Amino acid sequence: GDLVIAATDGYWDNVFDSTTLATIAPRLPALWAAAAHQNAFGGLSKRVQRMTDDAAGRDPAREALDALAETLAGVAVSIAGEDAAVTPFAASARDDGLSFEGGKEDDVAVVCGLVVEDDVELSAVDEAPR
Repeated sequence: GDLVIAATDGYWDNVFDSTTLATIAPRLPALWAAAAHQNAFGGLSKRVQRMTDDAAGRDPAREALDALAETLAGVAVSIAGEDAAVTPFAASARDDGLSFEGGKEDDVAVVCGLVVEDDVELSAVDEAPR
């Protein structure tokens, strides 16, 4: 399976890939365990479609993905407010001969999702689909 992260430039301008990976890595086991608890993703999307937004919000895998997106957005917002932060945007500006230091304040939105095959079997002890 794959974890997909879609984010605005306000995220990617402030957060290096290495920071993104370091933020995600410790959360993956809990994310896969939440998905495994629901007996695979193939049936999850059909089941979630029938839920109200309120009920879907209590879905453990969805909650884990939402929490990850919120954490990642928080990292970007924090860095954006730092005058001395080293950021991808500042590094790119420097490479282009421009002077820019610190975070770049901008809109930040992050969405996370999991993509796996239909009918994939998950185990609560797995860190990824089999």
